[in-house]
Amino acid sequence: TLMFFGGEPSLNPDAIAETCLLVTELHHRGLIANLPRFAVISNLAGQGETFDEFLGLCKLLNVHITASIDGPAQVHDANRVDRVGRGSYVRVRDNYFRARDLGLSLSIECTYSDEHLAQGIAVTELMRFFHREFGLQQTHIAPVMQNRSESETTAALCAQYCDAIQYTLETLHSDQPLSISLGQRILLALARQEPIAHYCPAGHAELAIGPDGC
Repeated sequence: TLMFFGGEPSLNPDAIAETCLLVTELHHRGLIANLPRFAVISNLAGQGETFDEFLGLCKLLNVHITASIDGPAQVHDANRVDRVGRGSYVRVRDNYFRARDLGLSLSIECTYSDEHLAQGIAVTELMRFFHREFGLQQTHIAPVMQNRSESETTAALCAQYCDAIQYTLETLHSDQPLSISLGQRILLALARQEPIAHYCPAGHAELAIGPDGC
């Protein structure tokens, strides 16, 4: 997968287009054996001509979009505001459904933070929220905490994610099974009896390249 990430990729659709077209050309010339899957992580908070161009480009080049949505408006808007301090949830939600109506490939990544704990929002609640509001049965919910001590963070995360994995098991055979990506990985590893060597692929299965090529 060739992923555009960091800053906000939707602000520079020209760079995405040039990169995807170059890689496609190299594949057609036989210099790249397999054409990678194109993907982008975006806050989907854009508007105007540049954002319209971004969505059209993703449609044209079959670029998968992972939208950064942290849950219900009260927690998303506490974490993600625009330049004048206004929450972005409504715009992001509307842009998500607009992209879906255009036929784009979409998923959601949620950052689980201290704000969720402060508001008493559990990972299991987020699982139900993303299913109810966006129709998703699996969501990537990544833990990122900054203001707690290491022991508090570890205990809080363990409790939340243990509950989420237990909830995954409880709904597994229901008509609406819900899961988080971490839970899926753990259950698959148990079924295959294979240990998970690295929970984060950075530096092992993924390579980051900056805009300057380094």
